[in-house]
Amino acid sequence: MSSVEASLAGPKRPQDRVALGDVPKAFAASGELEVNHLQRQRQPVDYTLNGHHYSLPDGAVAIAAITSCTNTSNPSVLMAAGLLAKKPSNAACSRSRG
Repeated sequence: MSSVEASLAGPKRPQDRVALGDVPKAFAASGELEVNHLQRQRQPVDYTLNGHHYSLPDGAVAIAAITSCTNTSNPSVLMAAGLLAKKPSNAACSRSRG
């Protein structure tokens, strides 16, 4: 138990574990690999959604997922997750307004 440490699954496969302390370095490295053929967006992307203004800087991470290996292999669970996500206010969920 003394060797257990917090980690992040990914960046591409759940079994690719990244120690929490190494996440910033791994994130930067994976971003460079993914966009090395594109010009990086240095300016924030501004947008308005439902009357609220948002600004996403380069490197921002937006997560919109309900994940689990069993969820992705079980169509009825996927459907239930989609229906739940469709009406988050009914499930007492909220979006951070940053």
